[in-house]
Amino acid sequence: MGALGNTNRTLIRHDFKRALYRALLSEFPPETVREYFAIVPLEIGGRKISEPELFELLWKPKAKIPTCWDIATDNEIETFAIRKGKDFSHIMRKVLWLNNNATVMPGKVLLSWFYPKLESLADSLDSRDICFALLTLHNENWIPGLYHRRVKKWIEGDWVHSVVVFILDRGHKEYVDWDMEAIGGPQVMALPCALGMPPFEKFGMLADTRLPDHIVWRPEDRPAWNGEGLEIHGQPYGRRIRFLDYCAQASFDLSKFDPPDVEVIEISRDYFCPIRQRVVLHAGCIYAAPFFIHTISHRKIRHQGKAMLSNLIGDLVREEETEEDVLACRHQALLATLSSRAEFRYFVADESLTLNGKHFTKGIPAKIMKGLIEAYIKEGKREFEYRDFKRRFEISLGQKNANFEVRFTRLAEKLKSECPTVAVEKTGRGKFALIVNGVLEYAEAG
Repeated sequence: MGALGNTNRTLIRHDFKRALYRALLSEFPPETVREYFAIVPLEIGGRKISEPELFELLWKPKAKIPTCWDIATDNEIETFAIRKGKDFSHIMRKVLWLNNNATVMPGKVLLSWFYPKLESLADSLDSRDICFALLTLHNENWIPGLYHRRVKKWIEGDWVHSVVVFILDRGHKEYVDWDMEAIGGPQVMALPCALGMPPFEKFGMLADTRLPDHIVWRPEDRPAWNGEGLEIHGQPYGRRIRFLDYCAQASFDLSKFDPPDVEVIEISRDYFCPIRQRVVLHAGCIYAAPFFIHTISHRKIRHQGKAMLSNLIGDLVREEETEEDVLACRHQALLATLSSRAEFRYFVADESLTLNGKHFTKGIPAKIMKGLIEAYIKEGKREFEYRDFKRRFEISLGQKNANFEVRFTRLAEKLKSECPTVAVEKTGRGKFALIVNGVLEYAEAG
């Protein structure tokens, strides 16, 4: 098997990524938001989507994206948040809040999908139990060809325990190399909130498609095989087992899904990740599985029904109210950084310089600009003196009077007329500064 993402290009609603984009706008400056979405470039129909197109697509209330891109970017969220010093769970809560406090779908969409099932809530002795039918409706409408269904249920006192399968590829030719616990778990837990009920109490993983060494981040903790046993730091952590044997010992009847009998890895003890500050390998869970299996545990409640639809209806109002709020301003600010981009490329062969793909200048002015940009990018230098450049042979050509000031002035005028992102300004006698208002990029070619 290979990880999903190479071939699955089914287009799905972009609501989760739209909410994530808005959440990131509220947490980070535009440059940081752009950094996250640059990790996995978006392609649709074999065409790479430009940054302006991408962020306009993410801002629109209705758009579609490939499943593979949605999953690949999901897998970068937690890493990115930690690297930027943010609480990942806080960002996920904000994502859910932006869509009816609960799911990743707008309230008006959920109402249209859920309406046929909502009548049964009034007769239910356990209102949250209806959410399993809604979970299937939600995800199987969202991603065509998906299975997300409860396969086992038992009751212990006031507690209801459920086992649910999540199968993206019904033919089992690919698997989803995806952190379902971190990304899907909060969404599943919060689903009852969409109907004004408390969230589910517990979520757990029984089968995960990822390999253990993909999950353990610290190199010094990477699992290693010792015969038939999986070890971390010499301590036993797991063993090989056949998938159907695991299902049999757990009393799961998954025959209708025709699962392949592949070799999986059953973990015997929890592994706590010091980077993510949570358990990421769970005792009793199998890894390298052909699909996901997770559990949900909840207490029975009798929902009163008075505010059942208030959250979904409130989401319609939120959706209308947020178009002109601070997020819209930040979205526009991000787009402004895209338009304020200067990409210079210096060609050694003919000593010319291009700006955003078009000829800009050549000869001495090109060398002056090259020196300025290199000092700015490599050293963070912004203040300069004329004499620093006059002393460079490639600029003065050994002449005492090389008309440097004249050439410099013409360069400054050309920048002012053709490149609003970059400017040079005099700051004193024989001194000047390089001013950058946007993104400055530089490269050399032969």
